[in-house]
Amino acid sequence: MTDTYRNCTITMGIGVIVVFLAGFTVGAVHHEKINLQPPVLEVVKSVNDSFFVTCNAQNNAMAVRWQNPNRGSIRERKGRIHTEEIRDSLALVFEHITFADRGEWSCLGDDAEDTKSSFRMIVNEEMSFVDTPVVQLAREHRDATIRCEVKGDPEPVISWDYNGKPIQFPHEKYIKLADGLFIKRVLRNDSGEYTCRAFQVSPSIVNSKDQRIRLNVQYKPILLSEEYIQYIYRNGTVNLTCEAEAEPPANFSWFRHGKRINPRQQTIHKGHGISQLEITLTEASVLGQYRCKAVNSVGNVDHEILLKEGIKPDPPPMFVLRGVSYDILDVDVGATKRREPSEMDIIGYHFEIMPVSE
Repeated sequence: MTDTYRNCTITMGIGVIVVFLAGFTVGAVHHEKINLQPPVLEVVKSVNDSFFVTCNAQNNAMAVRWQNPNRGSIRERKGRIHTEEIRDSLALVFEHITFADRGEWSCLGDDAEDTKSSFRMIVNEEMSFVDTPVVQLAREHRDATIRCEVKGDPEPVISWDYNGKPIQFPHEKYIKLADGLFIKRVLRNDSGEYTCRAFQVSPSIVNSKDQRIRLNVQYKPILLSEEYIQYIYRNGTVNLTCEAEAEPPANFSWFRHGKRINPRQQTIHKGHGISQLEITLTEASVLGQYRCKAVNSVGNVDHEILLKEGIKPDPPPMFVLRGVSYDILDVDVGATKRREPSEMDIIGYHFEIMPVSE
């Protein structure tokens, strides 16, 4: 009988787990009259591995036979587990190994003493992630579970990281489940990369695997536009802007007098999270209230803009370049600043420097 001792140290996140594996007894035996090749007391294999071992009596003094862990004789000459005669030996062949093959396999001599040599088969199932999408969704203000199911034997131990930082349990927001990570009342800032890390630890195997999971938190559109009144002058053009943040991204629609504006009949500019309705003032009927609706699968938000007629600003009464430095142009346009300007008063000028062709 042989006792085997092993020590294993595994680092998980910022902590260290020390696993001490000691004092398990291998029940397999080797008798000097029965030879096994390879001459091992313990064989460690994974599910679906193949393996064979030969047995013969010393000096071919007796016939031998193989016995399974249930003490049944193996007489099959073909199949998943069978025996084959190879020269002066009897081979035990595993075409593909399953969990049912765990235990002590013995080669017995055909004598009155029941002479035998044996080995212990240990079967591990390597870890695999099942039902674990790499991109998962959650709704804002609801509880959610990030799915991470790991199959394996020995049973894996799971740890979690969020955006590269270990989650320490117990936690006020997260609960570790057998098949995932439970998040209480999800918020938008819970979006990000979660890492499901699995460890297998036993006397016969030390293994780890990671699965990165992107969590996208879905929420209804949030209005970013701040303009509720816009002005347009006669024969001028203006873009009414509707901007909203949303996940999934919002679809935009424009309405006038309660009816949806057909994008085939009016110019609408689209971008990521933004829509602009182009209006040209050729007649007074285009003035008034416009409404934009941003919609996604979670909800919607409206934004109303009042379009009013304004006055096209006059050019500055004068333009005098008073000084030039490395990064400053000092220009006098003859303007005075009003303490309380009205909506149509000029509040500033925009200058654009253009190259002069030679």
